[in-house]
Amino acid sequence: IWVIFLADDGAETDFAVVEDVVAVVEAVPQEALDAPVSTVIVPSFDVVRISRNGTGVIAGRAEPNSDVIIYAREKQIGSAISDRNGEWVLLFDEPLPIGPTELSIISKTQGGFEISSSDIVIVAVPDRNEENFNGDDTEGVVAILSPRSGNGPSRVLQKPRNINKIRGHYNCFYV
Repeated sequence: IWVIFLADDGAETDFAVVEDVVAVVEAVPQEALDAPVSTVIVPSFDVVRISRNGTGVIAGRAEPNSDVIIYAREKQIGSAISDRNGEWVLLFDEPLPIGPTELSIISKTQGGFEISSSDIVIVAVPDRNEENFNGDDTEGVVAILSPRSGNGPSRVLQKPRNINKIRGHYNCFYV
């Protein structure tokens, strides 16, 4: 299929429509026009589980058989290869820093295309207090899935187990 764009450049020359171009467009078989359009799977996060020491597991989906690269604060923290169903899993041992960290994904398809995730995950890792490391479930990791554009709803992927019960009082947790 040919598409011709004409611009008015102020010249006095007129353009003529060539009949051969119309014949080429008509020569395209109907089966080619009715063929399904292939879709690209944008990489996504399904599971984010981070321990209080900053290590964890991240899983999601991407184009089948593509290389998936996971970034934290724009630094690569690991990579995985999606299976034939497009599922991937990353276990990482290098701890995330204390405080908020943005996680993002880029998948590299077999065709050589790089596709960025439409969502990011904001992970907040608490201070690694050695004295109270295992005893306090109210100060755990928080992970929130949010659109990269900032428009749209966010979803909590991980929160501390006892976030609603702090010192005998029930509090609300808003994101």
